This record gives sequence, structure tokens and C-alpha cells, in this order.
Amino acid sequence: AERPDQKMVLAGFLARRGSISEAIAMLAEFGAQADPGQIIPVVGSLIERQDASPGDRKRLKMVLLDLAEKKKRPVPLLIALAVFSTAQPELNGDAEKFYREIIERDTRYFPAYNNLAMLLALQPSPSKDQLEEALSLIDKAMQLSGQAAAFLDSRAVVYIARNETEKALKDLDAALADEVTPVRLFHRAWAYHRAGKEDEARDSLQEARKKGFAASLLSPPEQGAYLELKKKYE
Repeated sequence: AERPDQKMVLAGFLARRGSISEAIAMLAEFGAQADPGQIIPVVGSLIERQDASPGDRKRLKMVLLDLAEKKKRPVPLLIALAVFSTAQPELNGDAEKFYREIIERDTRYFPAYNNLAMLLALQPSPSKDQLEEALSLIDKAMQLSGQAAAFLDSRAVVYIARNETEKALKDLDAALADEVTPVRLFHRAWAYHRAGKEDEARDSLQEARKKGFAASLLSPPEQGAYLELKKKYE
């Protein structure tokens, strides 16, 4: 009551404790008065809730769309909508739309280039044009960020989708030399699998497990790849 500007802190707390409907209601009632940056953590906490019902998720989307319009579609809210849509496989088309709008509004926001590239590459049956665009988007993210190593893993995923596994493995070796992570090890297992190198794929998947890999670390569009490898090597 003494800090009315902090209502989003309470909404985030409610989301984390599992009071999902209450958190969404607070977001709907007070979000228009909050800074967009205060809304992002609340949305993130709500997205992470595996126990959110389809009705909760539908309500959250409507609230975010309403807030975006009220605030003249600021980039932070568009990011929240893109992240939310990416977490819902049936809304990937919406995520692509939001990332394209983010790039249009802020041409130097390099995470949007990376995330859009991943969405395009991880379509069930990406077209040649989509894969070409995905590769150019990753290259643009690298140019803008000045941190090539951070995006080598993403580019490797694009190369896997393009069936260029040798290029994927080269990027993954460089990314792993920079930092060993469970997801990068999983991507290496995926690349080996696509290259027909089953022993190496199995070893890399086991190494990923030892480093703490879990399917929850992957984006929803990558879940199909995980199921493919799990069936083959576990």
C-alpha cells in the first residue's frame, strides 16, 4: 500500500508461488501504470509455470496484447509477447511476427535476430528461403553484438537444419571451447546424429547429461529433436 509503484513485484511473487490467476489479474489491473521493464519479470515467471491452464495462458496473452496497445507497442512488451508465443508451439507464427516488429522498431536489438533465426530454422519443414534468412539473421546478430562465440551455438542449429553437419560441428567445437554447457553438448549430439556418427552422438548426449542437461533447457521448437535422440540413444 505504501509503494503503489511496486505492484508488479507483488504480481511476480504471486506468479512464482503458483497464484497464477491472481498474478494475471494484477497485471491486467495495474500493468498500464507500470514501466514495461517491470512487466517482463512477471511474464517470465508466468511462462515458467508448468501448471498454468490453457485458460490462464489465453488470458495472459489477451492482457499482454491489451497492454501493448495501451502503451503504443514498446519493444519490452513486444519482447514479452514474443517470448510468451515461443513458449506455446501453436503460437510460433505469432512469435515470428513479434520478433519482426521488434527488429523493425529497434534495428540494433541483436537477440531478436538470433531468436527469429532459431524460430525459422526449427520449423517442422523449413523452406530453403527460411533457412537462408535464418543464416543471415545469425550473422547480423554476430555483427551487432560483437560476441561471435555467443551465437555460434545458434548458427550450428541453423546448419543442422540445413543438413550442413560439418559446419555445425565446427561451430559447436568453437562454442564449447568458449564455454561448455549442457545445451551445446546436446546440440553437438544432435549434429553427430544427423551426420550418422552414432557413437559420437551417444557419447555427447551422455556428457550433456553429466553436465545437467534436461529437456526443459531446450526451447519448445527443439523438443522434437530431443525426442528423436532420446528414442535412439536412451
